[in-house]
Amino acid sequence: MQLLEFFFGLATATDIAYYSYIYSVVEPAQYQRVTGYCRSITLLGSAAGSLAGQLLVSVAQIPLLYLSIITLVGLVDVLRILWEDFLQCYSCPALLAWSVWWALSTCGYFQLVNYVQALWEKVRPSQEFEIYNGYVETVSTLLGALAAFGVGYIKVSWAVWGELALCIFSVVMAVAVYLMDTIRNIWVCYTSYVVFRATYMLLITIATYQIAANLSMQRYALVFGVNTFIALLLQTLLTVVVVDSVGSIAVTTLLYYFAVIAVIFLMAGLYKLVWRRRSQPAAQPQTDSGETESDCLSRDSPPLNELQQITGT
Repeated sequence: MQLLEFFFGLATATDIAYYSYIYSVVEPAQYQRVTGYCRSITLLGSAAGSLAGQLLVSVAQIPLLYLSIITLVGLVDVLRILWEDFLQCYSCPALLAWSVWWALSTCGYFQLVNYVQALWEKVRPSQEFEIYNGYVETVSTLLGALAAFGVGYIKVSWAVWGELALCIFSVVMAVAVYLMDTIRNIWVCYTSYVVFRATYMLLITIATYQIAANLSMQRYALVFGVNTFIALLLQTLLTVVVVDSVGSIAVTTLLYYFAVIAVIFLMAGLYKLVWRRRSQPAAQPQTDSGETESDCLSRDSPPLNELQQITGT
C-alpha cells in the first residue's frame, strides 16, 4: 500500500505540473478547449489501459506479473527519453554552472532559514527579552524583493562574469553566516540574516533568468524541477548528517558549506577567463543579456529572433 500511495502521489504531482505547463503555452482563449482535450485524452488512455489489462488477464490468461513487467518496460522507456533530454539540457556549460549553484545554495539557504530561529533563541532567549524576529523576516523579504526587482535593470555579461559573480556573492553569504555564528549579538545576527537573504534572492533571480535564457520553453519544468529536487535531496542529507538530536544545526557547518561553494565557482570563473583569452582572440557579438550567440542559447533554446518575439524585445 505504501508503494501504491507513493506512485499515486507521483502521478498526482505530474498531473498538476502537466496542466501548469499546458496553460503556459496556449492562449487564454483556448483554455476551455485545451483542458477538455487533455482531460478526455487522459481518461481515454486510462480506460484503454484498464480494458487491455482486463482482456489480457481474462481472455489471454496472462499472469499479473507479466502485466507488471509490461508496465515497467513502458516506464523504463519514458525514463530513457527523460534521461536523454536531461543530458541534452545539462550539456550546456552555462546552464550547468547556474544549476549547480542553484542546487547547492538553495540547500544551504533552506538549512539556515529553517534553523535560524533556534540560533536567535540561543543568542536572545524569548523568555527573557523582547524579540523582533517577525520584523527581521519582513525587512529581509522586502529587501529580497527589491533586489529581485533590480535584476531587471542590471546590465552584466553573465556569460563572462557569471561564475566569478557567484563566487563573490557566495563569499558574502559565507561571511554573513560567520558573523551570525561568531558574534553572538542579536543585532549582528539580524543584520547578517537580512544580508544573507537579500543576497540569495538576488542570485536566485539571476540564476532563474540565466537558466531560462538557455532553454526552450518545453524544458523549463524538467530543469527547474531537477534543480529543486537536488537541492531538497542535499538538504535532507545535510539534515541527517549535521542536525543534532534537539533539532539544531551547527552554523559553522554552513559557513564551510558556502565557503566551498565560493571556491568551486572561483576556480570555474578563473578557468573560463583563461580559456576565453586563449581560444577567442576575436570578440563575439553579444545579446542584450550578455550572452554570446555561440553559447548554448542556439542549441537548447529557440532561435534568438523567436525569443525576441516571445519577450517582445
